Amino acid sequence: MKKIFILLLLCVAVISYAQQPKLIGIIHQTNKSIDSSNYKILKRNAGSKPNELIKNQSSTIKGAIQNVLKSTLKGEYMTNVKVYKLHNMYMVEGDIWGLDPEKIPVIVIGDIKLDKSQVNNLLSGLIGAIIAVFLVPFFEKIKDIIRLNNIRKTFLFYIDLVGLDKMKIYADDMEHIIYLIKEPVIEEQPQVEKEPVVEKEPQVEKEPVVEKEPQVEKEEMPKINPEVRSVDAMPMFTNDIFKSYTPNEIRRVSFNSKNYILMLDVFYSIEFLKANMPLSIYNDFLQKVNKHYDDKGLESPIEQQKHYNSCGLIRSFEKEAINEAYLKHSRAVLGLEQMKEIRNGLSGCTLWWAIKFLFV
Repeated sequence: MKKIFILLLLCVAVISYAQQPKLIGIIHQTNKSIDSSNYKILKRNAGSKPNELIKNQSSTIKGAIQNVLKSTLKGEYMTNVKVYKLHNMYMVEGDIWGLDPEKIPVIVIGDIKLDKSQVNNLLSGLIGAIIAVFLVPFFEKIKDIIRLNNIRKTFLFYIDLVGLDKMKIYADDMEHIIYLIKEPVIEEQPQVEKEPVVEKEPQVEKEPVVEKEPQVEKEEMPKINPEVRSVDAMPMFTNDIFKSYTPNEIRRVSFNSKNYILMLDVFYSIEFLKANMPLSIYNDFLQKVNKHYDDKGLESPIEQQKHYNSCGLIRSFEKEAINEAYLKHSRAVLGLEQMKEIRNGLSGCTLWWAIKFLFV
């Protein structure tokens, strides 16, 4: 019995050994014409398991290799291939290679082939070119729009806080100067000397009439106030703030021709009026009159008054000064109206002006 059992084991061993595939050779690379630099290993020792060997067996070595390659997606060739044979059937196992996804040609133009990395580099360059061509000018335009809007607001602030007020003061001061030239202080000096009449003092004691004092004040008020009124030197009445911007910036901020012409006219008017202030016109007139008094040797106010009322040369001085003052006054009044038009023309929503500045 024991002998029979041993004999059976020997039979099983012989049969099992006869069923084992035998290694008959090794193939280093199944397709030597392929440039391996564009490929990578997809699977190592593919088909090495017993069930895989049986599944992928073929009557030819080439067929066995194809069966193993089919088991791996995108497998194209094998390396380190071990070839087995069993009962006239061939089996293989080895490393499966396939195209590197990063190097698979995505774009093919004639003989030019671009893989994924090259396409990515091309897209990066294209995006950079788009940024350089479109986005950089766009942001520069936004920056320019913000600057133009700030200049517009500066003009409005100057007109509201300084320009309108100073232009009106200039016109009022010029009216005061015209009044002083027409009714000089010298005419009232003799009247002031006659006012302290001592002879009327007893009458005041006999008739303490308080009513006459306010009447005297009322009569003198219209004459005294214009004479006492001060004239503003107006240091802020200048167009230096507009000179800080280029003519092109002023033109673009104006947006249309009407605003631009008005702004230029106002700027030059301010410069013109600043060079011809009301007080300087009056001082020039007084200098001419006083020089004429000196030439005539007139020192007494009474003599000066009589000569003033009858002298034709002084009348010409007066006419010249008044004409010049009227000219500057009318220019100031016109400038005041022009400033109001500019303020209306440049007012509005910041967003709406930003849209306007896109087209200037």
